Amino acid sequence: MCHYMTLLARHSRRHYLAQCEHGTIHLVWLHTTVHMSPDLLMQLVDVLASWLDQQRNETLPIAKTRDVQLALTEFDTYLLWIEHIALRLNGSEVELLAQLVQTTDQRLRKMLVPASEKTALDTTVIQPLPATVMSDRVSPLADAGFCHELSALSARAFSQN
Repeated sequence: MCHYMTLLARHSRRHYLAQCEHGTIHLVWLHTTVHMSPDLLMQLVDVLASWLDQQRNETLPIAKTRDVQLALTEFDTYLLWIEHIALRLNGSEVELLAQLVQTTDQRLRKMLVPASEKTALDTTVIQPLPATVMSDRVSPLADAGFCHELSALSARAFSQN
């Protein structure tokens, strides 16, 4: 259960990336929230950077890594697959998401500062950004499961019970 979010990049109330106190990256896109590990975020950074390069070079717009794929559909929209979750985006939305992801990547990289004394076990020091309470709910009980509501709804939608 996540109580505090560090806002990393924001376009609007329904389009932002944040990191909770557990280190999970929360991509909020309209009514969907995708929870990602930092490794998965880096894959998303790579895919969107590749897509931007392809747009500049006017090559076939498809990019993918192990767990992230962006592909053009027959309806001139894109499907962005992040593991088993897909977002349908138009070209301008992909550009907006790419900007948000690049900003997030830059902010996270600034948090990693070389240590003054390097040891064999620790070569970086993490400097956290200020925490922001993203939930407008009033009690800890109301926040219970806030980050996992979408997962529970998705699981019910796909179950055959």
